[in-house]
Amino acid sequence: MRAFNIVADENMPLVEALFGDYGSIRKVNGRTLCADDLIDADILLVRSVTQVNSTLLKNSRIKFVGSATIGTDHIDEEYLARAQIHFAHAPGCNANSVVQYVLSALAFAGRLTALLAGSQQLAIVGVGNVGSRLARVCEILGINYKPYDPPRADTEPEEYDWVSWEQVLNSDVISLHVPLQQSVSNNTHHLFAAHTLEQLQQETLLINTARGAVVDNQALTEALKSKNIQAILDVWENEPEISVALRQRCLLSTPHIAGYSKQGKEQGTRMIFQAFLSYFKLEDKTFSQPAVQSLGHEILWNNKLTFAENLTSSILSAYPIETDSFDLCQLSETALKNGFDNLRKHYKDRHEYPQWTIKNITNRDDIKRMKALGFRLV
Repeated sequence: MRAFNIVADENMPLVEALFGDYGSIRKVNGRTLCADDLIDADILLVRSVTQVNSTLLKNSRIKFVGSATIGTDHIDEEYLARAQIHFAHAPGCNANSVVQYVLSALAFAGRLTALLAGSQQLAIVGVGNVGSRLARVCEILGINYKPYDPPRADTEPEEYDWVSWEQVLNSDVISLHVPLQQSVSNNTHHLFAAHTLEQLQQETLLINTARGAVVDNQALTEALKSKNIQAILDVWENEPEISVALRQRCLLSTPHIAGYSKQGKEQGTRMIFQAFLSYFKLEDKTFSQPAVQSLGHEILWNNKLTFAENLTSSILSAYPIETDSFDLCQLSETALKNGFDNLRKHYKDRHEYPQWTIKNITNRDDIKRMKALGFRLV
C-alpha cells in the first residue's frame, strides 16, 4: 500500500488515530497554511479557516482534499474538479452541536420560555442539515416555527409550511442557517443588509451561526445602536479581525464555536476519513468505535418547577453559553485577532446531550420530550 504524505489543520481531532496507518502526518496552522506547506503532500485536510483554491494548490501534487465542515464556501470546487483533485466534506457532522448552541442562546436570552408558551415565534432561515434539525426540536417542544428556504420550497413544496420573507421579518426570533453563496438565483451574501435590518420588529432577536457575511456586520452595528433589537453572533465578517464595536453590542458574542462540540468535531474527521478510504479503495485499519457512553455528567430535575424552567436549566447546564461569550468579550482590541483563534484552538471539550443524564424526572410527557432531545434519563 502506498504511504501518503498528509497535511492537516492542527485543530482537527482524531487525525493521527484515523489516518496514522496510511502515511506521515504534518499538522499546520490552518489560518496561515500556504503553498510551501504542501510541497510533496498528497492529502490535505482542512477546516473552514483555510481557503482552498488554485493559489494554494496549483504547484502541488495534492490528489485529495477533505474539509471537516458542513459548509464549502472556503473551497473552490470548480478548480478542484478541473485539476482532478477529489474533494470530500462533512455535511451535517456538527449539526446537533449548532442546534444545541441555538437552544442555549434562546435559554440565555429568556426567549425559550416565551417560545414554549406560544407568545413568540421563531423563524428558521435555511432548512438544511442544521435548520431541519432545529425544526425537529421545535416540533418536539411544541414551538411555533416559520421555515424559510426558497430553493427547498421550490423542490419540496409539501415538506414544510413554508413562509414568506415578510413573515420572517415579522418574527420575534430569527435563526440563520444558510450557506454563504453569491449567485443571481440564491444570493445569501449580506442577506441581512441595512434595508433588511431596518424592517425588523422591535425586540427581535437575530442569531447567526451560519457564516459571518450573511449579515452586513457594519449595518448590524448601526441597527443595534438605533433600534431596540438584539443579536447573538457566533460568526463574523473578517474573522479573526472582527468588529469590536459589534462585539460590544451583541447580547452574546462567541468565536465561531457553535459547531465545536467534541462529538461534532470528531464526526467531521470520521466522515472525511471514510471518504478517503472509499476514494483510494483502502481497507479500514482502525478499531470500531465504542457505543456512546455517559461521562457521568448529571443534571438534577426539580419536579416542583415548570417544564420550561427545568428545560432552561438543563440546556444551560449542558452548555453554559455565556462562558464562551465572556471569554471573547474579555479580549482587548489589540489581543482580539490572535485571541479569537486561540479560543478556538484551545476550546474546552463540550459534550452533546446524549452525554448528559437527567435524574429525578417523573412526568411522562417531560420524560418523552427530554429523551427526544437526546438526553439520557435515570
